[in-house]
Amino acid sequence: MPQFIRQTALTYEQIAEFLKLHLTSLPHCLLANDLGFLASKGDTRAEQKLVELLGSDDSPTQYAAYHCLKNLPSPLIGTVTALSTFAADPRHAALLDPPAEAVY
Repeated sequence: MPQFIRQTALTYEQIAEFLKLHLTSLPHCLLANDLGFLASKGDTRAEQKLVELLGSDDSPTQYAAYHCLKNLPSPLIGTVTALSTFAADPRHAALLDPPAEAVY
């Protein structure tokens, strides 16, 4: 199981407020990572917010939210359903499938 590492020292409430503001100075994918940390510690509000971020228009945010949720030790039933729905959507294949070849 991967370890989640905090990127900020923000509380859940502060993260939720920043997500509402749509600030470009604080990328949502960074906030999604911190929500993943909080969710891994059992914060169901953070887990539910990550599920909401799966519907984001921002691919890096969707990717971060998906992988944080995918790596939770005991996801909620609604989370499992949301992950399955997200993964089944062909629009997300590029986010979820590893590239056939890496370029260095």
